[in-house]
Amino acid sequence: KDFQQNGFIKRKANRSYANKLIEKYEFVGNYKHGTIVVKNIKYGLLDYNGDELLPCKYDSIYNLENNARIIKSGGKFGIINEQASFIAECKYDSVLSPSPKYAPVMLNKKWGFQDSDGNNIISFKYDDIHNYNDSVFVAKYNGKYGIADYNDKTIVKFNCEMIYYKMYDSATYIVYGGKLALLNSQLKQVTDNLFTPGLVDFYDENGLAQFVLASTNKHGIVEVETGKTVIP
Repeated sequence: KDFQQNGFIKRKANRSYANKLIEKYEFVGNYKHGTIVVKNIKYGLLDYNGDELLPCKYDSIYNLENNARIIKSGGKFGIINEQASFIAECKYDSVLSPSPKYAPVMLNKKWGFQDSDGNNIISFKYDDIHNYNDSVFVAKYNGKYGIADYNDKTIVKFNCEMIYYKMYDSATYIVYGGKLALLNSQLKQVTDNLFTPGLVDFYDENGLAQFVLASTNKHGIVEVETGKTVIP
C-alpha cells in the first residue's frame, strides 16, 4: 500500500520486487527524486532499481530538502546531495536544513555556513543562526543579533537584542535599547527605536505597519518602505 501511495509500483510495474524490499528491510520510505531511505538496524539509501547508494550504517537519514539530505552517524551530522554524493562528511555537531545554496553547520558549538559544494564560506563564530535564505542570514554573535550576507559583510550591526526578519510581510523589526525599530524590505532602517517590542503590538501588511509608541502607549501606522507616519 505504501509503495502504491508513493507511486513506486507504477514506476517499477513490479509488485513482487517491492515486496522483496519490504521483506528485506525494517523500513522502506521517504521516496524522493529517485531515491529510497531504508533501514536494516541502521539507515541506508537505495535508488529505484534497488541499488545501494549508501550502506545501512547511519543513525538517521532525513527527508530530502532543496536537493540535499542531512545524515547522522556516531552523533555527528553531514549532508549528501540527492545522488548520495557527500557535500559534507558526518563531522558536524549540528546541521540545519540547507537552503538551495547554503547550509548552516555547527562545529565546536559555533555556527558557520558552507555552500552546496561543501566549501566552508562563513567561519565558525556565531552563537546561533536565527533565520537564513540565499541572500542574508540573521545570527547571534557575542550575545547580540545582527544580519550579514555570505561574503560575511555586516548588513545590520550585531548590537540587537532580537531581530524579527520579514516576519509578517516585507518588514524586518530590530530591538535594541529595549525598544523596536523598523527596517524596510531592503533592510534599511527607516525609523528610530521608538516602539514597544511586544509581538502583539506590531504587524505589517500591504506596505503598512502598526506600532505602539513606547513613550505614550498609543497606536499608529507607518509606511514600511519609508518609515513615514500614515496615522499618528
